[in-house]
Amino acid sequence: MASIETAGIAARVINTPTAFIEDADGNVPPDAVQRINDQMAELVIKFPGKLYGFATVDAFSGDAAARELTRAVRELGLRGVFLESARRD
Repeated sequence: MASIETAGIAARVINTPTAFIEDADGNVPPDAVQRINDQMAELVIKFPGKLYGFATVDAFSGDAAARELTRAVRELGLRGVFLESARRD
């Protein structure tokens, strides 16, 4: 928050790319995405109007990704999604 105020920025969009949580084989832990989105929502609620959160979704997990994105936006109030569109080769 200090960097936002120091730079005179009105607000910041924050997200956690899945690349940050992948294991050595490029796999995303199945329960990690939901926990990250829950924590992202808590952080946004703590700093209303200063932080806007994007959902984390493993785009390569099919229907589970679609369900989590729906939950993150509708239930948690996150404003969008950051999708990684490539994995390995």
